[in-house]
This record gives sequence, structure tokens and C-alpha cells, in this order.
Amino acid sequence: MSASSRSRLYRLARQLYWQLPLPRDAKDKAVACAYRHLGRCFAGMPHYESWLRGQRVEASLPEVRGPVAPDDFDAVIARLKFAECSAPEISIVIPAYGDLPHVLACLQSIADNPPGCSYEVIVAEDASGQAEMAYLARIPGLRYLPFAENLGFLRASNRAVATARGHFLALLNSDAEVGEGAFDALWRTFQMYPECGLVGAKLCYPDGRLQEAGGILWRDGTAWNWGRFDDARHSRYNFVREVDYVSAAAVMMPMALFRTLGGFDEYFAPAYCEDSDLAMRVRAAGRRVLYQPAARIIHHEGISHGRDTGTGIKAMQLHNQVKFRKRWAKELDAGHYANGEQPLLACERDRRPLLLLVDSALPEPERDAGSRTLLAFIEALLALGWRIKYWPQNLDESPAHAAFLQQRGIEVMQGERYRGRFNDWLRDHAPALDAVLLSRPLVAANAIASIRRCAPAARILYYGHDLHYRRLAEQAEVSRDKSVLRESRAMQRLEQRIWRDVDAVLYPSEQEARQVRRQTHTPVSAIPAYRFHASARTPPLAQGREGVLFVAGFAHAPNIDAALWCVNAILPHLHARHPELRLTLAGSNPDARVQALAGQMVRVTGQVSEAQLQALYAKTRVVVVPLRFGAGVKHKVVEAMHLGVPVVTTDVGAQGLEDIGHALAIAQTPEALAAHIDRLLLDDALWLEQARAGQAWVDAHYSKARIQAVLAAALSGEGTFAHPARV
Repeated sequence: MSASSRSRLYRLARQLYWQLPLPRDAKDKAVACAYRHLGRCFAGMPHYESWLRGQRVEASLPEVRGPVAPDDFDAVIARLKFAECSAPEISIVIPAYGDLPHVLACLQSIADNPPGCSYEVIVAEDASGQAEMAYLARIPGLRYLPFAENLGFLRASNRAVATARGHFLALLNSDAEVGEGAFDALWRTFQMYPECGLVGAKLCYPDGRLQEAGGILWRDGTAWNWGRFDDARHSRYNFVREVDYVSAAAVMMPMALFRTLGGFDEYFAPAYCEDSDLAMRVRAAGRRVLYQPAARIIHHEGISHGRDTGTGIKAMQLHNQVKFRKRWAKELDAGHYANGEQPLLACERDRRPLLLLVDSALPEPERDAGSRTLLAFIEALLALGWRIKYWPQNLDESPAHAAFLQQRGIEVMQGERYRGRFNDWLRDHAPALDAVLLSRPLVAANAIASIRRCAPAARILYYGHDLHYRRLAEQAEVSRDKSVLRESRAMQRLEQRIWRDVDAVLYPSEQEARQVRRQTHTPVSAIPAYRFHASARTPPLAQGREGVLFVAGFAHAPNIDAALWCVNAILPHLHARHPELRLTLAGSNPDARVQALAGQMVRVTGQVSEAQLQALYAKTRVVVVPLRFGAGVKHKVVEAMHLGVPVVTTDVGAQGLEDIGHALAIAQTPEALAAHIDRLLLDDALWLEQARAGQAWVDAHYSKARIQAVLAAALSGEGTFAHPARV
């Protein structure tokens, strides 16, 4: 199938999707069926490619070794070796009471998955009387501490920690096995969350079921291991969040804080509730207790003390719960739920207002500008003190893109378990749901009715990215395709219905906002679509740069047309004066038409990483954005200006950039565009003047403060959003 035919098929499929009078889950099932059976017809289309990636996801669970057999003791010990370090970043402390098979399995897992920074490993043997434990003294680099008397878990841990030399303490049960990157994930938590005082890992059973994703403390002093026996891949267990406590089977905290607090309180000796008490004292000291799902640990629960709370040391569990309740009665009564009530709220120690963000897919900033906008909004919402849940309509299970959000405390709903469950999720979370931010018209059109019905108190914001109907109208004018014109009119009706049914409307430019205000009573505002960091760039220099660059996502019709027009109409004028000039077309999903442009003077890169893109900007002399139709503010224009690379574009490329002055070179014909590029190639002074003007314009118009101000007003219904507009 030709690229143009594939594009028409995709456009027709989109029209059918929003016009069919079916529930959204039925539409989604139909789309999945079409992709499974006709996938090659949709190759290169962003939605299909995103769906396809989601089908390839496999569960990532730590390898389980299990206890080492006695016949293998000597071989395993001979292989184990840890580096000597007098001032390590992390001290890994393992209290043990005999059971060499599990201790060796634990040490093997550390050796296979060590921290990326310096570390030491300490095993404290609590006078178990098991002679084979002395074998551990043969392991090079291991600090083996055999105690002369049995102290119990709590006192043994404190004594071992007293000998530790690290900046951070990692406590690990002897019957635990460490997953890849677990220590690094725990350590990075403190870099991302400086207010964190204690962080715990995700604990799983050897069969892969979840054992604990942080803990809930109830008002009566009892506790739940949140998620016990559930699927460890469920979204609710896979984002960083504040919790009541974390089990000491696998935790990390600053060594200085542990010592300042006096370690585990011997009031709870010999064991049980000491970790809950430590979490309460960390919080009382003004620090947070967090759960880190990227630190995956296999825990052979019950090996150390069994599971029967009526016998042995395990009997101390019930006794210490009474003591714990007595000590923390005031805090438990004031800030905790009654036993078993509201677990979805109790599992997060988070009383911030809750916002649900709904988009077509997870943000992929290396693929499209809209993703960069949503990430800028997310950054602003977090800074404003909002808690965020993210619902990608395609429910794509893309681990890398989901992890970026999850590590920022955002739950991402993904996977087939959520298919057709949007209404159920809304009903479950309606009591706490304050607002919903909808992105893109097809997403909004399918979600608004469900939100109004299932969570009627939630305020609905709509961000349109651009005026889709205007973009299609301009495309129809250029292509003279009547089917595109019909699509434009249908899209306008759809967008008008969305504006009518939401509480606030946002667009990336005042130009678009004015057009929308003329068509709806709903309050409308412009909002900066991007957030740029001036500190991340270097001063612009003309020397050492060459060539012309066009950055775009080439699954988008305006960008395909621009690439073809640039090569066929603009580049010949430039080659007449610069025969060696090379054009680079950089971006995702180049179809056959774009790929066919590649040659000696035209380079087609395909998708590039953020680092690769920054390298292209750093060596490019001029950026060209030769759009003949489109709508909205173009990220590729603003990004190049921010980085100090002069941009030559059309009126379409400059849409929404008001008071742009000399920061852009704008022309409409191939000859005029080529002339602007020619001058910037030859004149260093002109190049520098435009580069500096572009940076100054971006700094003045794209601030974090402005994004936050508009979102805060839209969410509160104040200022511009206080009263309906007049039409």
C-alpha cells in the first residue's frame, strides 16, 4: 500500500472512530481487532506503533535463586568477592540468624546486582550456634560480625549499624534476594526527593506475587502489607508514593538520620513494629517515608521467624502492636482510617487535590511536540501541589515512558485490566477526584460523558493542542481534497461540542483562544505550550556550524508536505549558490515519500534521541520550518529559537507567536525562504542578531510561572475562568 493510500485509510479510520454510535470500550476493541488483522496497513501511524509496542511488553521480575544447597557452599563462597571501601556511599547491613543457604543466596544477588556507587556489605550473625555460618569469614571484602550472644533482630541491627561507615544505610533481611538496579533505585529516591527520610522497596514472593508495596497503618495500630498476594504489575503498586511505613526487610535511609533517631527503639525488642515506629519517628522529624517500586526484592517471608503469631518470637508481633498503638495514639487517631476503611485513600499518605490526566497515549517527547507540552503541564501541576493520575486511552504498557511519570509520583493506568473499566475507575475515585485534564479532541469526546456521570463533582479542563479543524481546512485548501474539507467541518462540530461541555478551555496561543471565544460560552485562555530551561543552553556561536535542519514528526500530514516542498521547491534555489549544502530531515515515522527524499544532499535520520537532537541543533547553521498548512504553536520553531539557532519559516510556522519581531525570518514563497536562508548562511552578524533575538523572545514568553498561573486559575475557576464568555 502506498504512503498516500495508508494516510487516507488512517484518516478514514479516525472519522469512523468518533462518528460510530458505540461505547468507547467497544470502539477500542474494534481498533485492536483491526490492528491485529490489518496491522501492515497502519504501519508508521503513531497510534498503531504505540499499540504495537504495548503488545511486546513482558513482565520484568527479579531472578529467583532460592537457598544455596549445602553441596554448593564452597563453590558459591569461592566466587563471592566484595570490594574493600573505607568510606562507602552505601552500607548494606544484613542481620542474620543462621540459615547459611538463604544468606548465601542474598549475597549472590548483591554481587550480581550491586549498587552503582561505592558500598560495603555487613553480615551480623546473631549467635545462632550454626557452625557453618563461620564460612562467611572466607568471603573477601565482606564484613562478617559474629555476635557472642543472641540479641534479637532489633538489637542485632542496631549493633551492626553502629559499625557501618556509609553515608546511606540499606537494611536487608537475610532471606531477601536483590533485583537488578534495586539499590540504585532506592538511592536515587533521595536525589529526586530531598525531603525523603526513609524509602522501602517493592517486596515480592518467589512466585512473583506481590508481598508488599508499602504499608498501611490503621487507627487501631494494626497494619496491612498493601497489595499482598496481588499482581505486582498492577499500576497502583508501581509509582513512587508516600506511605505510612515500609517493612525493614529492604529499606534505605540516611545514616545520620538513623543515628540521630537512635536507630530502632529497643522498646519493641526483640522484634516487630520497630519498622512502623521508625517510620513514625522519621515523619515526626519532618521527613517523608516513600515507597520505591523500581527497587524489586524477592523476600522469602517467614524464613527468619515463621508465620505463627501464637508461638516463638512471632508472638511478639501482637504484643508490640498494643505497645505501638499506645505510643502513637494521638497521631493514629488524627490521621489514619479505621481498620479496612477507604484502602484506596489509606494506601497513599497524600491529601493533595487529585487530578486525572487523560490523553491518547503516554508522553513520548522524542516523538511529538504534544508530549513535551503535557510534560510541561505535569511539571507545573506538581509544583502547584496537585496529585496526578494518568490514563492513556490506548492503555499502552511502555515501561520506559511510564517509569518517567511513575518516578515522579504519578500512577499510570495501563494494560488490559483497565480495558472497558474507565467508568469503574471514575466511580471508585470520585470521592477524591477534584479535576480532569483532557488532551486532544477524540480523547475528550469519548470521556466527557463518563466523567459527568461517574464523577460529577470533578472540574473538567480541555487542552486542544491546536485547532484541529483549522489545520484540516488549510490542508484541504492546499491539497484541494474535498474529503479533507468534509473532515474539517466534522471536526469543527466535534470541537464545538467539547468546548460547550467542559468547564475551561486552553490553547497554546492567544490567536487560537480568540477564535474559540467567538464560538463558545465556556471560558478560554491561552497557555504557554512548552517550558524551556535557559540554564541548559550555551551562548549562540555561528562558527563551526553548517547545513540546514528540519525537525518534525513525519506521521503528520503537514510535516510530510513541508518536507516534500522543501526538497523539491526550496532546496534547488539554495543549491544554485551553495552546491554543497546539506539538508537534514530529523524525526520519527518518515513514510516512504519522505524516505525517498534521502540522497547525497538530503539526509533522513528517522527517530532521534534527545541527545542526538541536541547534537544536531548544536552543529546546524539554520533551521527551516516550511509548513504550508497546520495549526497551533510549533514546538520545533520555539525549541530552535531557545537553543539559539536562527529559524526561517512561513506564516503557518509562526502561528501563535505574537510580537515576534526580528526573532524569526518569515516568508511564503520558495524563492523568499531560500533568500532568508542564504543570508543567514553568509552573514555571521545577522545570524548572531537573530539567534539572540530568538532566545530573548522565548525567555520572555515561555516561563514556568506563566504555565502555573494559567493552570491554577483554570483549576480554581478564578480570574479569566470565573465567568462564562460572551459569544
